[in-house]
Amino acid sequence: MADDMELVKWKLLTMGCLSRNKFWGEDEGKAYRRAYCTTVLLVAGGKRILVDPSFPAREMAGILDARCGLTHTDIDVVYLTHSHGDHVVDIHAFEKAAVFMAKEEFRHLRDPNDPKLSGVKPAEEELAPGIKYIHLPGHTLGLTGLLFQSAQGRVVLASDAVMTEDFYRAKQGYFNNVDPVATVESINHIDQIADIVIPGHDNFFIV
Repeated sequence: MADDMELVKWKLLTMGCLSRNKFWGEDEGKAYRRAYCTTVLLVAGGKRILVDPSFPAREMAGILDARCGLTHTDIDVVYLTHSHGDHVVDIHAFEKAAVFMAKEEFRHLRDPNDPKLSGVKPAEEELAPGIKYIHLPGHTLGLTGLLFQSAQGRVVLASDAVMTEDFYRAKQGYFNNVDPVATVESINHIDQIADIVIPGHDNFFIV
């Protein structure tokens, strides 16, 4: 990625959590809490892009206001890294936004007619200037994160290719990963290109 590429602004709106975390000694066969993902706002090319909304519309409205003084109608694009339910909550509440998901994820959907994904379109060639798609299979076969240059460094928004920093350092996936080998390959790829990683269910961290 060129050093002179347009810088992308980013802000964590929610810091996700896991229903179970083996690095805390929790049983992977048991859910201890409700899981929700890390939701991120990107600003690039004059667009406000919301990645992986994880809260119902009413709660999301409060989060948008508290974190950046915005409403649902201020969002231009909603981008879904993959199709799991905790990453696609109330996407139809963003009435003015185009909603995209990676073409790779569409190819592997179990149910192409899933109502929660109605109106979602395959991602365009360019989401916005300065933002590149990065295919990171393992958690799902089509999971696709985002790569961009920010004022703080090169950022990989990894979603559930990296659940938390602990999973990243251990090069391991979550209990429901579909391809453990691909997960390790994706983490190794991220390790080669990122200064900052935004995981799917935790705070960002420095590589």
